Amino acid sequence: MRERNFTIIIIAYNSQDCIESCLKSIAGQKIESNILIIDNDSTDNTWKKLQKIRKPNITLIKNKVNDGFAKAVNQGLGYASKNFGSSLFLLLNPDAILDDKCLETLIREISSEKKLGLCSPIIKDPDNEKIIFQQGQINWWKINTTHSNQDQTKSDYLTGCCLLIKKTVLDKIDGFDERFFLYYEDADFCLRTRQAGFKIKTISEAVCFHKESQSSNSENKTYFLVKHGLIFFHKHFTLPIRLLYFWPIFWLRFFYHNLISRKKPVIEGMKDFLPR
Repeated sequence: MRERNFTIIIIAYNSQDCIESCLKSIAGQKIESNILIIDNDSTDNTWKKLQKIRKPNITLIKNKVNDGFAKAVNQGLGYASKNFGSSLFLLLNPDAILDDKCLETLIREISSEKKLGLCSPIIKDPDNEKIIFQQGQINWWKINTTHSNQDQTKSDYLTGCCLLIKKTVLDKIDGFDERFFLYYEDADFCLRTRQAGFKIKTISEAVCFHKESQSSNSENKTYFLVKHGLIFFHKHFTLPIRLLYFWPIFWLRFFYHNLISRKKPVIEGMKDFLPR
């Protein structure tokens, strides 16, 4: 058992082309950490590359089945809590690259404010250093979420690309909702964190570079965004709003896409959301 206060959790899936750069950026930080990498049943050479890594602070786990991102995150959080005794966890995408002082800045900020339960850095495109995520906003009336590259007064959610989590949050809200196979799990987790009385915040002095993963194609992405967006809003709307607003909007959109737009991934996502 290696007891460290801080664990980095990486869920890898078809990450053979990016995982080494991610780990190199972690090695450049001044913070000592356990690194837990869970290969979520990759179909490329990710696992072979990971097996060549021989460092005492790195633990590797290979899942035989990909049951989704949220479930793998909970697996990692549970393992790190039990085996490392960590009280801080960084959820990090395998295609993310940390700026030199990113971890140091995040940990300093979250440790200095008792009610701050989650924080994340600004996310920039590595090619042009343009800010691609600073705040997340939930638009309840449009039934969607948006990323903002502006410094808003209030953030509804933070991105799971690089998310620092206090264990005290997990003690209250029991981790990620495993119904979210991919996408919207971060919005749901952040919303429940806020409902439990914690603050969330983007730390503008911390920077992480991220170029969207190519492990899922655009149709898969659209499908999961549609299906899990519906799960998210249905979950968090009260019963009267579900009946009077959510379902009428759903059926209007459903008929529109079936009769006019005919976008297959959208239609399939909406169909699979419906109870069977």
